[in-house]
Amino acid sequence: MDKLCRRFLFSALFYLTLGGLLGLVLLINPLVSFLPEGMIHSIEIGSFYLVVVGFLCFMVFGVSYRNIPKYIDAPLYSVKLAYLQYWMANVGLAGLVVFSIFADMWGSLLFEADADARAISAAIKPFQKLAIVFGALETAALFLFVYIIIKTVNAKVKHHH
Repeated sequence: MDKLCRRFLFSALFYLTLGGLLGLVLLINPLVSFLPEGMIHSIEIGSFYLVVVGFLCFMVFGVSYRNIPKYIDAPLYSVKLAYLQYWMANVGLAGLVVFSIFADMWGSLLFEADADARAISAAIKPFQKLAIVFGALETAALFLFVYIIIKTVNAKVKHHH
C-alpha cells in the first residue's frame, strides 16, 4: 500500500514540475512572442490540467489512500482497484494533455497558414476525439477513486454495527 501511495505522490510532484515548466514557458516573453495565440492557449490548458488534475488530484489520491484507512482503522477496500485507478488516471491525464495540446497547436498552425475553417476542423477532429477518450478515462479514474473510498468507509461502518 505504501508503494502505491508513493507512486501517487511522485506522480503528483512530476505533474507539478511539468505544469510549472509549461507555465514558465508562458512567462518567458522571447519564447512566447513568436508563437501563434492558439499555441499559447494550448500551453495554458496543458499547464492547467497538469497542475490541477495531475498535481492536486494525484496528491489527494495518494494521501487519501494512505490516511483514510489509518484514520478509520480499516483496510482499503481494494488495493488492486487502487492500482488500476493509478494507471487509468496517469494514462488518461497524459492522453488528455497531449492530444488537447496537439489539436490546439495543429489548428493554430493551420490557421496561421490561412487554411479554411472546414480544413482546420477536419484536421484536428481526430485529435479532439482522442482527447475526449482520454478525458473520459481520466474521469472514470476519478469516479473509481470515489467508489474505492466510499466502499472503504462503508465497510468500516458495517463492521461497527
